[in-house]
Amino acid sequence: MPAITVERPQKNRILETSHHYGNTIYDEVSRYSLMGRMLGSKGDFEIIHAHDWMTFPAAIEAKVESQCPLVVHIHSTEFDRSGED
Repeated sequence: MPAITVERPQKNRILETSHHYGNTIYDEVSRYSLMGRMLGSKGDFEIIHAHDWMTFPAAIEAKVESQCPLVVHIHSTEFDRSGED
């Protein structure tokens, strides 16, 4: 899996959603993590919860900004997805 890099957004920059995937799923995961950072800096949260690898970077960014506890869990493993193969 390629490394996911996150650039710090410029102040007052609004992140727009396109409602469709970018060039790769990794691009979207990276872009979503910027939204997590923005929400973490502006929100009033008690806890942050993420479900799988695609949401972990956004949840981590939100945690760093908000200093809230982060809970993560995985719904399935590769064994669950591929069975005996």
